[in-house]
Amino acid sequence: MIKNKNLEYLKKHYGGVKLLTLELIFNKGLTRYLQAALNKLGESLVVDGVLGSATLIALSTHELEKVLVVMNDDLKENPSLATNAMGPKGIEDLVMSFLADWESTKFHYNKGEKSYTTPYGVYRYAQSNTEIIKYCDTLFAKYGVNRNNRLAVKKINALLTHEEKLKIRALAWGLYTVKYMDKNIKKVLLESNFRKSFLSYMSNSINGGLSRGNKSIQDAIGTDVDGKIGSNTIKLLLNTVIKKTDNIINTGILDYMADFYSILLKKAKFKRFRNGWFNRIKALR
Repeated sequence: MIKNKNLEYLKKHYGGVKLLTLELIFNKGLTRYLQAALNKLGESLVVDGVLGSATLIALSTHELEKVLVVMNDDLKENPSLATNAMGPKGIEDLVMSFLADWESTKFHYNKGEKSYTTPYGVYRYAQSNTEIIKYCDTLFAKYGVNRNNRLAVKKINALLTHEEKLKIRALAWGLYTVKYMDKNIKKVLLESNFRKSFLSYMSNSINGGLSRGNKSIQDAIGTDVDGKIGSNTIKLLLNTVIKKTDNIINTGILDYMADFYSILLKKAKFKRFRNGWFNRIKALR
């Protein structure tokens, strides 16, 4: 997404179709390929995908048509460039780094679940038959820690090896990709470089279930909100990411979740979650 000061710069130097073309390039995550094209024309930019003053200044010294021709040739040679897609590791790091901040990287006792919660937020009570919980149960047995005792659960954090921590992270991500992610939504959002929307979608799914995450997407794009992702939802999502920015769709996703949480908070048993829910939404905006 173009920052306001950079948009003002572009408006001063370009207009009409040229301005619209550049807005499309920057908003769809193609900045790094614009930078690469400028380097082929004699610049020495860092190809990082960040729209900064150096890129804007370099762009202003070349005819836009020539830059676009070089970009177009690059994209023809390698169509995958147009997606600016993150690799599997990058996608994992995006989601798991967020969960590390909001769900913790340590075991803790969850009174509401009557058992422990793993690092990255997997509830034992709700996911007792999953691979990650089975592995974690063996760790509690290995170290002689009572997994059902509130005070004892914390002790295991100091006993885990680095390899065990990495395996827990990998198993948590494995669970989330299988049970909390629609592969078609993932494909559309990430190939459009809508990373904020994808992270909010994943956060909603992990926190409220896959159906809830799917509904937040459907509400954001203005289709039937039933939690079922079929061809109509994906078709509309494809059309929407062309017309709207990541920030706009992300706002729709988070507004849906805020409304949903507000309904839940009418019940006293959910009031203790209020700050956590809305602080998470704030962080995702």
